[in-house]
Amino acid sequence: MEDKVLEVKNLTTVFSGKTGTVTAVDGISFSIDRGSCLCIVGESGCGKSVTALSILRLIPRNSGEIAGGEILFDGKNLLKMSPDEIRKIRGNRISMIFQDSMTGLNPVMTVGKQVVEAIRIHDKDITKEEAAEKAVKILSDVGIPSPELRMKEYPHQLSGGMRQRVMIAMALSAGHNELLIADEPTTALDVTIQAQILSLMRKLKEEKGSSIMMITHDMGVVAEMADYVLVMYAGKEMEYADVSSLFSNPLHPYTDGLLKSIPRLSQSSDEELYTIHGNVPDLSHMPAGCRFSTRCPYAKGKCFETEPPFFSVEGHHVRCWKYEEAEK
Repeated sequence: MEDKVLEVKNLTTVFSGKTGTVTAVDGISFSIDRGSCLCIVGESGCGKSVTALSILRLIPRNSGEIAGGEILFDGKNLLKMSPDEIRKIRGNRISMIFQDSMTGLNPVMTVGKQVVEAIRIHDKDITKEEAAEKAVKILSDVGIPSPELRMKEYPHQLSGGMRQRVMIAMALSAGHNELLIADEPTTALDVTIQAQILSLMRKLKEEKGSSIMMITHDMGVVAEMADYVLVMYAGKEMEYADVSSLFSNPLHPYTDGLLKSIPRLSQSSDEELYTIHGNVPDLSHMPAGCRFSTRCPYAKGKCFETEPPFFSVEGHHVRCWKYEEAEK
């Protein structure tokens, strides 16, 4: 039996507004083995970031709530923990790299103060001087030039890419990082710095046994980092498989479309890029059957009437009526 650091079971997260209630994450389940990397992919609006925020119970209380399910971290349900208990886990045992670096940093505090604060919150015995030395080193590790000078600067003085690296440094510098949740960690970074960040995350996984849950749109990053891939669409899991199987033999039409959308070096200049026609449906007006049916080139009668369950086919879990007979 695999040693699972995280198990998410039937997680449902809803948001309430003036027009009613919207289910952003609808009964999804997945797990992450210790020392492995799970990449969650899908278009914007599919519920990836909401899933990550739900795990750390960071859904704003005035607009949303976790309506059902279990989130087991080392066998303990995070949803049943008190606010004090969950605070001891956030940033210490589970760290998160947020997507929007500007709103994630305090605009009136220097970069150095914020990184040092993250270190000292989770290491009560470290002195301020030791924390400052550690902050300089981790800023250097994530590719920030002249880290001693950057420590004295404010977020608005840094480029978007450098702010993102500060966010990554804060996540990696605090606690034990048993699980690192990275929401688009390489956004706005050039390819050289992106390679540094991915190398740093791999080192964390391989040398310290940390697990990683990464949200990304970059299938190149998925190919490089993932052990397993979860494809999400409109709040549901569409396909789950190990990374090599997913790339060599995508089963769900949505997964196939995502992979076909990647530009190829062999593609001629006059050849049009492949696109998945249409948009992710409005969460308040879901199709009656399969959520991808309105955009799927293979959709038939049943696809528009009944939502398919998860079928187990060739080592994949896939939510598509095409594989109803294959599972039998």
